Amino acid sequence: MMKNIIILTVFAFAIFLLTRYYQQSSLNFKDGVILLEVKGKKVKLKSTSVNIHNEHFSNVNIVQKELMIEGQKSYYEEATTEGLYEFNHNIKKIIDVLFDCKKVQNIFSIHSLHAMQVITKNGEVINLFVTDNDTKEFHLLYGLSNKVFRSTILALTGTDKFGFELDDAVELNEAKIQWTVLNNDINGIISSIDY
Repeated sequence: MMKNIIILTVFAFAIFLLTRYYQQSSLNFKDGVILLEVKGKKVKLKSTSVNIHNEHFSNVNIVQKELMIEGQKSYYEEATTEGLYEFNHNIKKIIDVLFDCKKVQNIFSIHSLHAMQVITKNGEVINLFVTDNDTKEFHLLYGLSNKVFRSTILALTGTDKFGFELDDAVELNEAKIQWTVLNNDINGIISSIDY
């Protein structure tokens, strides 16, 4: 009996610690402000909305917001799956397929918020943040200048040392993500939950 009480007490204490100290990361857009949050540290990026575009591709709904952040065109996208579908659990593979990458550099991954720099097959360098808190949705912010990208990473992590030098990111004139039925279904971005 005493053994059961001790086990229950330890279990309850562990749950308490998890709920108290585990803080989920986030990337959200509301009222013209991009909010990135990691371990209680928050960064707000003010933006001006240029255009909002809604798309639907093969069981994926996309809301794309074209923004101006510190004078540079950037894109915020929310992608959600329908019904019995979910996104691939390998976020790096999703980014690789969506941007048709030659190289994906992961700068940090903390509680489902990832900072990456991608180099597309045509040589464009793109800075991005992505969250995958849920298998049925993820949020992306890409097209940030190196200055904004580096200062945001510094504010969130306390360091701007990545183990490699950031390449110069291009200024985007258009959205670079390739949402297609082929990418979604054949290239493995989404899969059926009822496997």
